[in-house]
Amino acid sequence: MRKFDNYSTRFLEHQNSLKFARKRIEDIENQLLDTNKLFPYNGPKDFQFLLDVAELVYAARRAIAYTYVERFYLRGTAKKGFFDFIQQDLERSLEWLNKHNEEDWLEYCEKDL
Repeated sequence: MRKFDNYSTRFLEHQNSLKFARKRIEDIENQLLDTNKLFPYNGPKDFQFLLDVAELVYAARRAIAYTYVERFYLRGTAKKGFFDFIQQDLERSLEWLNKHNEEDWLEYCEKDL
């Protein structure tokens, strides 16, 4: 039962993270609207990849959350162990992507004065 509690907790953590991921998407959308003022020579489509990454983080969080449900129904120790290995690698990659997604991208831009 202890393992199930751990997996259900991780499921809920990813579900709760969806709120923050949605907020980040909204923040980036607002920043993209302001980019025309900061970068008059660039169009909003030049920074669309930032919104794509934020939406990818949201979708990945949602998908990983539901992998815990799938894992619960797996039969066999070897299958569960392999699934845990893959799931752990996915989470590590997602956290790396999320870390870079949360950085202030305006610090990397050269502003024309």
